Amino acid sequence: ATLLALRLRVGKSAARSADWSVRSNLMEGFRFVRSHRLLLGIVAVTVIFNFFGFAFISVVPVIGREELGLSAFAIGLLLSMEAFGATLTCIAFAVIGPRRNHARIYVTGALVFIVAVLLFSLSPWFGLSLAVLFVGGCGVAGFSVMQSTITYLAAPPEMRARAIGVHGEDLENQAWLEGGESD
Repeated sequence: ATLLALRLRVGKSAARSADWSVRSNLMEGFRFVRSHRLLLGIVAVTVIFNFFGFAFISVVPVIGREELGLSAFAIGLLLSMEAFGATLTCIAFAVIGPRRNHARIYVTGALVFIVAVLLFSLSPWFGLSLAVLFVGGCGVAGFSVMQSTITYLAAPPEMRARAIGVHGEDLENQAWLEGGESD
């Protein structure tokens, strides 16, 4: 399928039209999100969380090796615990599905993750490090699942895809931060 897709030829006008459509839809999404306080808060927390929260992944091997004296295998276990906690929490959400308090789960999830990262950085023991990274993964799941859920529920049907698309836009292109439009 990939080889066939690579062989497709798209005319310049069709490519420009598709690019303009994506760009205009994204900018419409930015304008919509900026005009809704809840959605603007979700995007702001997401940007801050992504910028400050996930940077810890790059230091896990250093902390594991230098501070905890771990082998490569044990460092791999540390790195997998966040994903394990997130996976189990997502399964729990799928089974029991939170019906309300979405914003509370969202904010609590972000805070739990940030606190877990802080505790991990201070932890002198491997077992404690595993536990706090597992709990941090549970927090990430609450944050991530509720991010899309809140946006989906808060946006009218005709704006849902655009509002959710704003979450996928990288920091470099988030024009709403500067109050202008990107070109």
